Amino acid sequence: MSARAQPTVAERVPREAGSPERTRDEEAFNPKRLSLQATPPDAILVWAVLALTGLGLVMIYSASAVAARQRLGDEFFYLKR
Repeated sequence: MSARAQPTVAERVPREAGSPERTRDEEAFNPKRLSLQATPPDAILVWAVLALTGLGLVMIYSASAVAARQRLGDEFFYLKR
């Protein structure tokens, strides 16, 4: 039984006929695989954050509008602050 040595990082990876060879590091870092486009889960997350922020603003206004109007004369004081 022969022991096979582990391949080194600089070992060449065979490519298709006519294309240049690339190292394993170059194979691992493929800029085409790295995409900065928004994917559907990202869009869902953005909408969830916006909805929760809006709900929080409504809750702040509804909880403080009457007290702010009586004490400060501006029912939107705490919302603007």
